[in-house]
Amino acid sequence: MTILLATCSPFVLLRIIPFVEQAALHNLEGVRQRFTRAASAVPSSPAVVAARSLLPEAPMPEPPARPDDLGLGMWEAGPDVEFPTHEGPRPDAPVGTPRLRSGHVAYSTDDMGPVVGWHFDE
Repeated sequence: MTILLATCSPFVLLRIIPFVEQAALHNLEGVRQRFTRAASAVPSSPAVVAARSLLPEAPMPEPPARPDDLGLGMWEAGPDVEFPTHEGPRPDAPVGTPRLRSGHVAYSTDDMGPVVGWHFDE
């Protein structure tokens, strides 16, 4: 009889654990709901309402005035720049002359497989 009980006890224990776990979670959920309900009911409780009636009426402060610059410093104005017109010849690049870059396609592999890239000849 003892050997039969010892043989069946792991199976019985493994069948009971989910029920105990579910009961514990259900109990904690109920505790959380009761705590939340009690905390949300505090402002309307009779003791809080009576305490509020004894306090003097305080004026609510106005929101602060918003400044025109939103509190950010202004940059100093720089020199006026004349923009070229859309008609006429195209002006030169402001910094150096553009150069064409040359190169060729580079095929390689890495950890994840083949990679197609570009190798610049400079």
